Amino acid sequence: MKTKNFLTAIVCFVLLSVSTLVMADEKNIDKKSMSFSIGTYIDVLKSGYSADYASIIAYDAKFNINRNGNTVTHYKTEELKFNNNKNNAATQNCNVSYKVITASDNYALVTVSMQYENFTRENIVSLSKIKDSWKITEVNSVFK
Repeated sequence: MKTKNFLTAIVCFVLLSVSTLVMADEKNIDKKSMSFSIGTYIDVLKSGYSADYASIIAYDAKFNINRNGNTVTHYKTEELKFNNNKNNAATQNCNVSYKVITASDNYALVTVSMQYENFTRENIVSLSKIKDSWKITEVNSVFK
């Protein structure tokens, strides 16, 4: 009887350990997906902060914003410096939606729209599959 209970406990422990490892691996796979990258980008737009933001931006990513007829460009370092402090984050009062314009196995072009009461900010986001993860390579923002 003691042996049977001991074996049952061992089997339960092994099953629990295996299922935990599988779930952890699924989280890693999910963080490499295009939908995770888009979702994280939208979270940053809405709240100004995400702990995963750096992981979805390519090392040479370029951010362009059209302001008053001029294009202001910055890169990953400046983007992360601006968005790295959750204490300074502010939730945007807008509706955010996105649409995949085109996608292939290694490239996607997505429009992310932020609809405010009096204007819309439209972000055209280029994503590329770098190694095994989807990364933002360029963002072009215009105000309408």
